[in-house]
Amino acid sequence: MTILEVKYVYKKLGKNEVLKGVDFTMNDGEIVGLVGENGAGKTTLFRIITGLLEPDQGNVFINGDKVSKKDRKVFNKIGCLIENATIYPSMTGLDHVKWMCKLCDCPFDDYVKDLIVKLKLQDKMKDKVKTYSLGMKERLGIIMALVNKPTFVLLDEPTNGLDPTGIYEIREFLIEMCHKNGMSLLVSSHILAEMEKLCDRVLLLQDGEIKKELTKDALNNPQELEKEFLESVRNDKGNV
Repeated sequence: MTILEVKYVYKKLGKNEVLKGVDFTMNDGEIVGLVGENGAGKTTLFRIITGLLEPDQGNVFINGDKVSKKDRKVFNKIGCLIENATIYPSMTGLDHVKWMCKLCDCPFDDYVKDLIVKLKLQDKMKDKVKTYSLGMKERLGIIMALVNKPTFVLLDEPTNGLDPTGIYEIREFLIEMCHKNGMSLLVSSHILAEMEKLCDRVLLLQDGEIKKELTKDALNNPQELEKEFLESVRNDKGNV
């Protein structure tokens, strides 16, 4: 079943045409990676999908419902972490999670407590966030994005600030959430090797367009994603 449809989305920011007809779909339980250089349009696309920005042209559908600022019901089962989580240094991790549960009108129950344990923050939840490392803040942001049991999640650089052990733990956690619980995940990252291990498909976004799609078979070749990404970048710069 299709959970996300991005249909020929265009967006200008000032005089800069950031997105130029982006078009793709995602299915239930699928992990799709979005790879691109800084400025390629990844964050702008995430903001449009979550209704924070309106496209100039095109539409986005989640579970068949059109994304619109005027109708927020489509977002009840969405989780997102775009750039950095909204956190307040003087509040504890537990304060943040309970605050997010209240915002999402969902209980602070065993499901949420299990997220905290799986992401290994149980011993830090009563500490103020100003004492957290960057990696701990990323873990807290992921927990906050998942409290409402979303069926579709967007994560922007979720392994930012994590050491190799932390990256492995987050990867295995996300794979379990998607493949066992039916959650669909759209994720961006600059760590190409990690995208190969995590994703079912990877979309190469360059100069506001999806230049290529690599499937799981292609990603099983450890060098394929890097090769295709660098080739896409060189081709675009050669056409300027």
